[in-house]
Parts: sequence; C-alpha cells; structure tokens
Amino acid sequence: MTSSVPLSEPSVLPNPVGNSDYYYKMLANLPAAIYTCDTNGYVTFYNKAAAELWGREPEIGKDLWCGSWKIYNAKGGTMPLDECPMAVALKEKRAVLNEEIIIERPDGQKRNVLPNPQPMFDNSGGMVGAVNMLVDVTENKSIKESNQKLRLYNEQLQQFAFAASHDLQEPLRKITAFASLLLKKNYQGLDEVGLKYLNKISDSSTRMMNLISDLLAYTKEANVKKNFVRTNLNDTIENIKSDLEFLIFEKGAIIESDVLPVINAVPSQMNRLFYNLINNSLKFSRRGVIPVVKINYQRFSSYIKIIVRDNGIGFDPQFAEKIFNLFQRLNDKHSYSGSGIGLSLCKKIVEMHGGEIFGVSEDNQGAAFHIKLPASLLLE
Repeated sequence: MTSSVPLSEPSVLPNPVGNSDYYYKMLANLPAAIYTCDTNGYVTFYNKAAAELWGREPEIGKDLWCGSWKIYNAKGGTMPLDECPMAVALKEKRAVLNEEIIIERPDGQKRNVLPNPQPMFDNSGGMVGAVNMLVDVTENKSIKESNQKLRLYNEQLQQFAFAASHDLQEPLRKITAFASLLLKKNYQGLDEVGLKYLNKISDSSTRMMNLISDLLAYTKEANVKKNFVRTNLNDTIENIKSDLEFLIFEKGAIIESDVLPVINAVPSQMNRLFYNLINNSLKFSRRGVIPVVKINYQRFSSYIKIIVRDNGIGFDPQFAEKIFNLFQRLNDKHSYSGSGIGLSLCKKIVEMHGGEIFGVSEDNQGAAFHIKLPASLLLE
C-alpha cells in the first residue's frame, strides 16, 4: 500500500461511468464515501468522501480491495485485506451487508465503518467489478457505548440506593419503636426537657422514614419499564380522592375536575403523578381558607395539557424551576411535612411519558402545575 499523502480535490480520479460527466461529478462530490474495484479487486474509482474517511488517497489500479491503511474486525482483531467485505463480495459474487469493520488511518486514528459492497454485472450476467459505500458509524458507536455505560452506572446507583434505603429503615424503626415505648412507660417520670427531646427523636425518625420511603419510590419509578396500557385518568383522579378522603374531609377541601382523556400510559405512574400534585395542594393550603383544587384539560393538535390548580400558599416565581430538583424544599419543615422528592418524581414520570411539566405561581396566590403530554398518547 502507498504511504499517506495530503488530500486534494479528486481531479485526477478516473471516470467510472463512461463519458457521462454529470454522473461522474455527482459521484465524486457525494458526501457518502464510495469507491469501486475491478474483478481482480484493484481500486478503479474513489470519491473525496472516501479519501477523507481513509485519511489517504489510494493509487488507482495498484491498491487492492480498498484504500484503508489497516483493517480490523468489529472486536478489534486484525483482518487481512483479502478478507475484507469488498474482497468477499468480489470472490463470492454477493453483497456483504451489515458487517462492521474498523479501519485505521495513517495517523493512527481508528473509525468504525459499515461497508456495503455490491457486485456489478453486465447485461450478460458477467461480473464487471463491485461498488462499495462506507458509512462512518464511529460517533454513533461512541454514543451507544456511553449510553450503555450510563445505564450501567444508573442501575448500580439505583441498586445501591434501594439496598441502602432498606438497610436504613430497620434501625429507624427501632429508634421510633423504643422512643414510643419510653414515652409510654416513663411518661410520668420524664421532665419537660426529657419529653421535648424524646418527641424530637420521634419526629426526626418519622421524617427520615418518610424520606427513605419517598426515595425508594423515586428509585422504583425511575427504573420501571414502560408498560404502557389504557389508562382512564378520570378513574385515576377518583381513586386518588378515595385515598385522600380523610385529608379532604379534615380540611373541607373541594376538588373539581374536567372530563379527562383516556391515554396510553403507565397507570401506577399516572396515579403517583396526580396523587403528589393533589396532595401538595392540600398540604400547602392557606390557613383559614378552604382548599380548592381544580383540574382542567385542554387539547391541542400535537399535545394535550392538564393543569392542576389550587388556591394555596403558592411559591415565589424565581423558584419555578428549582421546585423540581431532588430534595428541594421551599418551606419550613416543621410547618409543612415532606421530603422534597414529590415534585422531582412528578417531573421524572412526565418526562418518561414524553412530556414536560412546569409550575406557575405567586406567593399566597395559589399554584398551577401544567402537564403537557404528546397527543399521540390519546386513546379516546
């Protein structure tokens, strides 16, 4: 093979299509890497894209099989040039498709390539050579490998979080149980300071258990396979109202909803999405004001929008994006319970369904959470 030379415009390339300058120029300037060989395997034509991919310009009629510096199989093993896909196509008179190879340029850089060699035949059926189009898949390969590593790291992280959370729950249960027993058995013997400390222990351990429970839910939902099925959102809201029945009764809350669509979704995730939003509306209600939660539905050409609106304490607009961050809390933990995971989980669920969620609010003016989902999810 010849040594590497600076790449130039393909002005010296032979015309493989007779006197048709139009087709010659078209092939020579195509962005796809294309070259041809005769029946003996000698390179008879290559275009600029092929030379750029190889990192060199092969010698017409001297270089065999292709213009690559060196070739390896997909696993990195050395591949003799006379066993490359173009050589196989010519020797066996058949197309060789989807057999990835790795080529090495003169500068040592390697590229992952999908060759597509096709034998060419004349009108009488005799083979006259072969044409090959090379597709550089290096970037796709790199992205794929990065995604695989990222998925592996995420799985390992989720497994760690799941195991760690379970291991943390047992000692917390014991702390809560023994604190409760101590309060019951020694209530009369404890002074005001002792009672205060025990109550703080009990409250702190309860909050920690709730935090772990929410973290487990976040880990679980983030790892759920997308088993999309027919999901009636009206039934989802009714089920949530039943689950929150005591809290709704206690606060005298009013929950109103438009007729919602039936969509293709993961039912458990839809339930958790709207449960978190409605529960938040009830939890962050204004003192002395009856909580009112309204769920509105709008349909557009490419998406649907569901808005969960309340008349609660709201939030400062500058925190509209931060509220969806994991463990983000805007309120006093003693005045309002919560782990700071609920809205993060809502965002994760909506994104897993191909949509987006954002909040709109003013302090003490209520909050409105807008959920946009692709119209392609609609079933009815």
